Amino acid sequence: MKLPRWIMILFAVSMLVGCGSQPERLKEVPVSSGEEDAYQTSVFAQSRAEWEQQAAQGDMTSQRKLGVMYLLGQGLDVDYDRALEYFNQAAGQGEDIAQYQLGMMHAAGKGVTESNVQAHMWLGLAARQGNAYAQKHLDTLAEQMTAAEIGEAQKLADAWEPTL
Repeated sequence: MKLPRWIMILFAVSMLVGCGSQPERLKEVPVSSGEEDAYQTSVFAQSRAEWEQQAAQGDMTSQRKLGVMYLLGQGLDVDYDRALEYFNQAAGQGEDIAQYQLGMMHAAGKGVTESNVQAHMWLGLAARQGNAYAQKHLDTLAEQMTAAEIGEAQKLADAWEPTL
């Protein structure tokens, strides 16, 4: 199933901006659009530097936020490989939003071969933790899958263990 790009972008942006603690400067509003471009570039660079340090220490929230930055190209070029790297690190620790993002990337074939089975597995893991977005997309995805594919995805999810 190919999800519209705007759905992926909207959710990814909401995950970057709406979840977890953020530096106070992310809440400031610049005066003009020219200043806003320079300001946003500066904010992304500063946030990225902070989150890279935290991610290197295993902070799953920072890993997820970096994944979103690379997924959307916020303050840097879009890089699906780096997005996957950071999402996998966070998802490996059980971070449900990163698991959701991996599911969406597999569903859309962003940086990976499109796979409903892998998408269902990751969305299922996130949904098990109460992620409502994952549950919604899981239900939609399941409508387009065979019972055998769903069974395979559920077996993968049941066998999954954190990589801590």
